[in-house]
Amino acid sequence: MVTGIVVVFALGAFISAWTSRSDQEAALMWLGWGVFMSAISVVVGSLSIGPRPLRSFGVGAWFLVAALGAFLVWTGRDAIDVTARRGAVIAPMMLLLAMGLVPLAGWLMVWRPEQSWEKEVRLERERTRRERSE
Repeated sequence: MVTGIVVVFALGAFISAWTSRSDQEAALMWLGWGVFMSAISVVVGSLSIGPRPLRSFGVGAWFLVAALGAFLVWTGRDAIDVTARRGAVIAPMMLLLAMGLVPLAGWLMVWRPEQSWEKEVRLERERTRRERSE
C-alpha cells in the first residue's frame, strides 16, 4: 500500500512537471522529484513483493537513479521558496542525498555484489549439485 501511494506521488510529480514546463526551474524540480520517488518506490516495492527482493546490483542501479532525481531537484531549487520552512530543508537535503547515494550505490554494485539471501541460494544450489554428482 505504501508503494502504491509513493507511485501516485511520483505520477503526480511527473504530471506537475508536464504542466509547469513553461517554467524551467519548476519543471526540473518536479521532474527530479518524480524520478526520485519512482526509483525509491521500485526499491521499496521489491522489498515488499516477496522473499527475493532486487539483487544488490539492481538496488545500486536504482539508487543511482534516485541520486539523479535528487540532483535534478537540487538544480531546480530556484522554484522552491527557500524562506519557507519546507523550502529551507528540501534543497540541501536533496543535495546531500545526491552526493550520499552515489557511494552507497557503488558499494552495492561493485564491492558487495551479493546479498545474504543471494549467497544462501547460491550455496544451496552448489550443495544440491554436489549431492547429485555423488
